[in-house]
Amino acid sequence: MKKIPERKDPIVKLFRRTRRWVRSFFALSSSQANGIMILLPVLLALTFSEPVWRWWKLRHWKPDAADSARLDSITQAWRLVAVRMDSTGNSSHPVDLFDFDPNTIAGQDLIRLGFNEKTASRIQNYRNKGGTFRSKEDLLKIYGMDSLLYGKVKGHIKIAQKVRQERKPAHLADGSKWPLKSKWLARKPEEPFDINIADTARFEAVRGIGEKLSRRIIKYRSALGGFVEVDQLSEVFGLDSTALSNLVRLAFVAPDFLPDRIDLNAANEGQLGAHPYLSRQEAKAIVAYRFQHGRFTSVSHLVVLPMFDSTKLRRLEPYLKIIE
Repeated sequence: MKKIPERKDPIVKLFRRTRRWVRSFFALSSSQANGIMILLPVLLALTFSEPVWRWWKLRHWKPDAADSARLDSITQAWRLVAVRMDSTGNSSHPVDLFDFDPNTIAGQDLIRLGFNEKTASRIQNYRNKGGTFRSKEDLLKIYGMDSLLYGKVKGHIKIAQKVRQERKPAHLADGSKWPLKSKWLARKPEEPFDINIADTARFEAVRGIGEKLSRRIIKYRSALGGFVEVDQLSEVFGLDSTALSNLVRLAFVAPDFLPDRIDLNAANEGQLGAHPYLSRQEAKAIVAYRFQHGRFTSVSHLVVLPMFDSTKLRRLEPYLKIIE
């Protein structure tokens, strides 16, 4: 009797064909090829199980009492951030725009334009110390200047012609040329200056500090939120002992200066980790503790975290705050 050939299932055919290809391509033995064919589905299942589980969890998620409390806490934190923005003058409400000269405008008029009180005060202090705005871009050198606000008022800045064109004459009164001077002798006289309002030109006037170092100092000052002590200049990368001693000798911090401070209960991990005195691990620890135990009651409350000792806390304290 003639034997009827057995019909093979398409899946079995595909399995055997794939197995032959794997064995041939990777030069495996028969048992190794079988192991690979078993391992591949397992790996695929493990790879796609987590996204599928997360999708299913989100589709069937219902907030319980704890979730509702967390959502309320996040909403309150955003409200506190909005209040903080309003208090610093950076809110998005319309401002009264008009033409002005930054060398003569009064402080109240700067506030009408949208500048906050601190920035308006710094502009006036800069002028009182002999500073002059020769171009529109000079306003960006003021510490804490809001670039978005500058973009709004830039078209209304009208600097007097005599200020813009003020230059040293090419010849002396008797017709002779100015004598050649060395780079150091041509600089400004050495006089004390406030390191929180000084621009790059003022830093470059200090012996041993060039354009690159002056920009680095201002960049570090901006990330820090302002210097509260002159000794913090030693933290700027690249300052050698000679340049640092010259800078410390001339620099000072105004007694009434208040640095920009971070709200310990509202700042997220990125905002905390961006500060030079906080690492990403420390920022994560602060956010995790806040999530598990609630709001910090004071800045000194940070000592409950093992990485914050009294020395580090004293260093951080001027740059943190608690909004009730």
